[in-house]
Amino acid sequence: AMIAAYARNGQAKEAFRLFRQMQLEGGVIPNEITFVTILNACPNAESLPEGRLLHARIFERGFESDTVVGTAVVNMYARCGSREDARRVFDRLPARDVVVWNVMTAAYAHHPHSKDPLEFFQQMELDGVLPNRITFINILNAFFSPTALSDVKIVHAYIIRSGLDLDMLIGNQLVSIYGRCGSVEDAHGTFDRMPERNVVSWTALIAAYAEHGQDKAALRLFRQMQLEGVIPNQVTFATILNACSSAAELAEGRLIHGHIIERGLESDVVVGTAVLSMYAKCGSVQDAFGIFNKMPERDLVSWNAMITAYSQNRHGKE
Repeated sequence: AMIAAYARNGQAKEAFRLFRQMQLEGGVIPNEITFVTILNACPNAESLPEGRLLHARIFERGFESDTVVGTAVVNMYARCGSREDARRVFDRLPARDVVVWNVMTAAYAHHPHSKDPLEFFQQMELDGVLPNRITFINILNAFFSPTALSDVKIVHAYIIRSGLDLDMLIGNQLVSIYGRCGSVEDAHGTFDRMPERNVVSWTALIAAYAEHGQDKAALRLFRQMQLEGVIPNQVTFATILNACSSAAELAEGRLIHGHIIERGLESDVVVGTAVLSMYAKCGSVQDAFGIFNKMPERDLVSWNAMITAYSQNRHGKE
């Protein structure tokens, strides 16, 4: 219980200290639950050496073939960035449920490579394991470029066959991924078929248009979203400000800035930086500097945005 408490609260060193103390002082032999618990104290690449030692102990005890322990080992390697180790343990598991498949699909999403994600997903179906919402969200996250568009459409077809195409979370993910892969048409088609839409859905579609230079369409969607009673959030504002990228859109940018002030979001560092960048792209360096000066908090992105504003508008000395 104490190891679990430390692991849950991100105190990995204390969790490992107790784990060692338990064996040295108390002569207590760790069981399956102990190993699953202590593996949660390996959250990132820095923990990989400790994770490997734990795995060796698990292997010695013959626990690796246990579905719950094996899944925890796969998850540990995935979190620590060693997809190859995760895959090796996964392949040795005698029984694999949807949980461990989802752990591996998440690993592929964080470390996308070639055709692996789609091939892995198809292998899951061949093994008779039914994907769920998490599976589809994970696998879609592995696609990020126009070259992956055909793969996204294959996964989308699986989603339709699974009856999950009306799920709002999956719909939002599809809109976002189609936009990321350069197909604004597919993004909008998916959006239109969604029976329910929230601010995330609208923001994903606005982003798809804004990222591909269709500024007028993005601004039109932003207005339509508000007419339908959906309230923009910080991400929406940061996204739509990207669609104000020239002097011709300065007036529109000022209106959006007005909405941001009304919502009390100007002090948000992400939104403030987006407003600053918008004024810079629209040629109003004075407004950009005014925003920069009023920001209660500035990060590296804010400073870079202000430097870029000066350089792009021929204020090299500043």
